[in-house]
Amino acid sequence: MMLYRCGVFGAACLTVLALVSGAAVAGDTASRHMFGFSADARWFAFEEFGVQDGSGFPYSNIYLIDTKRDRWAPGTPVRVRIDDEKATVATASARARRSAKAKLDQYGIRVPGRLLASAPLNELNGSDGNGTTKTTFQPGFPYGPQFTLHLKTFEGKKSSKCFQDDRPLGLVLEAQVYDGARTVLYRDTSVPKSRGCPLAYAISDVYQAPDSAAEGVTMVLLYVRTIGFEGKDSRFLAIPVRLPTVK
Repeated sequence: MMLYRCGVFGAACLTVLALVSGAAVAGDTASRHMFGFSADARWFAFEEFGVQDGSGFPYSNIYLIDTKRDRWAPGTPVRVRIDDEKATVATASARARRSAKAKLDQYGIRVPGRLLASAPLNELNGSDGNGTTKTTFQPGFPYGPQFTLHLKTFEGKKSSKCFQDDRPLGLVLEAQVYDGARTVLYRDTSVPKSRGCPLAYAISDVYQAPDSAAEGVTMVLLYVRTIGFEGKDSRFLAIPVRLPTVK
C-alpha cells in the first residue's frame, strides 16, 4: 500500500487522493482466531490479525487472559508487526504463534470452547455495518433458557488519546434470560488507557468453556472501533463473564 504525502498541495491533493483511492480510505478490521481455554477455564487465548491501515504492514497479536481476574497473563500480549507491505498476514501470524507457543503451553491452552453466537462486522444482514449491540443465543440448544446479551456505552472523561471533542466510550454488558430482568455482567469503572480512544463497540462472539467444572466461564469478544490513519479501525476486546444461573 502506498503512503501518500500531500505536502504543499494541501486540500487539492486530498481531493485527488479521495478520487483515486476510493474504498481504500477505509481503515482496517481485524480478524480473530480462538485458541481456547485451559482445562480449568482459568486461562483463555485468542489471536487478532490483519493488515494495518496506512502502512499496509501485516500484524498479529496474541492475548492470554486470566478469566478470573480479567488480566493479561505476565509477558503477554505477544505482538508482531512486519514492517514490509509485501509481507503477508500468514507470515506475521506464524511468527506470533512461534513467539507465543511457550506461553500457550505453560498455561495449558488446549481445550476448545463452544461458539454460542457470532456477528462479524462484514455480515450486514440489514444493519448499517457498525455491528450489533444485542445478540440472543441458547447455550443448551435445543433445550434450556435463551439469553440475550445487551451492550451499552457511556462517555468517559476527556482523554489525550482522543481528537478534539471526542470522548472515549466505556461499556456495560447485561444479560437477560428470556424477557426477564437484566443482570449486569460487566461494567467499566473507567476507560482503560490500553484501549486508546474507543468511539464505538460491537458484539463479535460469545464463546463458552465446554466443561461444567469451568463454572460457566464465557468470553465475550467485542469489536473496539477507533479512528485510524485512513478511517475507523476495529480491534478485539475479550471480556470474561459468568452467565446468570437459571433455577
